[in-house]
Amino acid sequence: MKTLTKEEMEQYVAQRLPFSEIIEAKKVGNTYAVQGIVGQEVITYSIDSDGNEIVERTANVQLDPETGEPGWILTKIDDNNQPILNKNGHPNQYVVADSVFKKTYEPSMDGENLYSKSQVEKFIQLEEDLTFGTKYGEMTVSRGGYIKVTDLTRISGISKVDFDDTYRIVDPQNTKQM
Repeated sequence: MKTLTKEEMEQYVAQRLPFSEIIEAKKVGNTYAVQGIVGQEVITYSIDSDGNEIVERTANVQLDPETGEPGWILTKIDDNNQPILNKNGHPNQYVVADSVFKKTYEPSMDGENLYSKSQVEKFIQLEEDLTFGTKYGEMTVSRGGYIKVTDLTRISGISKVDFDDTYRIVDPQNTKQM
């Protein structure tokens, strides 16, 4: 597995963008979200390309320098708005900065603490296993997973399983080079 710093990951993506298919997708369904407590640790579990559980990243809730408010803890949920647990009983959770959460999510009419993503995002698919630095710490994404390239200063990743479960390609005919 290749390991890259945040800066090396930015260079890695910049070198691949001209040769990569840019996939535009929108997150569908709801996400359960609660504002975290500063210092609260959240472990994001995922599945690698062989079906084994891996720690995708570990993050702590921090105060957002833009808003002065704690980050949000988001949990992947099913169509019945119940947390999805992997085969080891772990939910898929992750931390999002308060300012990013407020720009990206909107309250859902389906119930309390339920939110839906309001924007289309851009991704490229990985051809190798990578561990890389992000603004929120180290992240691991297996081959076949996706790297979010909507904002090249905020690169992050998502496993193929989680992408397939929660995103829909906006228009496959309109998938284009960035």
